[in-house]
Amino acid sequence: MTCSQPESEPDKVEQLYEALVSAKQSAGEDIGKLSRASFNEFVRKKTKDLQKQQNCHDVEYVVETIDGQVKLKALVKA
Repeated sequence: MTCSQPESEPDKVEQLYEALVSAKQSAGEDIGKLSRASFNEFVRKKTKDLQKQQNCHDVEYVVETIDGQVKLKALVKA
């Protein structure tokens, strides 16, 4: 999922949130502390930080499972 302006792309952020929740549930992880509002804020802040640090426009988010733990990975797109 690629985002450049998460606040203007609520559908993308929603799909990413659903993918993360689904992956965590499949892995048997607790999702009690995960909220839509905090996730939206995290994606917004992370996107802006990476755009500033790496001087890029797009940030790609990937949900992956490593050693049984679900992670949200942010990758800079050139």
